[in-house]
Amino acid sequence: MGGSREPERQSTMASGLQAAANIAVGASEMKGAARWIWLERSANAALLVASLSVVWILVVGNPFRKGPELIEGVVQAGTASTLVMALRGACRYCQESVPFYLRLAEASAAAGLSAPALVVVTTDTEESMSRYLRDRGIGNARVIHAEAGRFNIPATPLLFALDREGIVRKVWAGKLSASEELEVMKELRLAP
Repeated sequence: MGGSREPERQSTMASGLQAAANIAVGASEMKGAARWIWLERSANAALLVASLSVVWILVVGNPFRKGPELIEGVVQAGTASTLVMALRGACRYCQESVPFYLRLAEASAAAGLSAPALVVVTTDTEESMSRYLRDRGIGNARVIHAEAGRFNIPATPLLFALDREGIVRKVWAGKLSASEELEVMKELRLAP
C-alpha cells in the first residue's frame, strides 16, 4: 500500500507546482495589465493636456496669430513690413539682444524709404522704454505701451514680422542665435 501513495503524492506535488506556476503567470499577467493601465492613463492625461491647450488658444487667444488689438495702429502706411518687438527693460534676454536690435535699427535706417517699421511693444512706460532704447543707440523704433496681458505675449523678447496687411509672417522668441538673427534680417529684406 505504501507504494500506491507515492504516485498520488507525486500527482499532488505536480498539481501544487502547476498551481504555483499558474499563480506566477497570473501575477505576471497582472503586472502586464497594470502597465497597460498606467500607459492608458498616461496617454489619456497627455490627450487631456493637449485638448485643454487647444481650447485655451481658441478661447483666450493665440499670440502667434494676427489679432486686431496687436495690429491696430502698428502697421505704418508705405512700409513693406513691420517688425514688432515685445521687450521689457528688465528682461535679461532683451538686454543681451541689444547689439542685434542696434544692428536692426542701423540697417533699417540705412534702407531709407524701403525700410521696415520697427515697433516696440512694452509693459514699461513709453517714456522709460524710449529712453532705454535711445541710450543704447536705437532711436528709430516706435514705442507702444501695453498693459500686462493685453497682447497675450507669453514672454519677452518676442519678435513678430508683419507684412503690409498686418499678417504675422514669422515669430521669433528669446535671445536669438546668429542664424536666427540673419533670418530676421532676411525676412525684413535688410540682408541678402
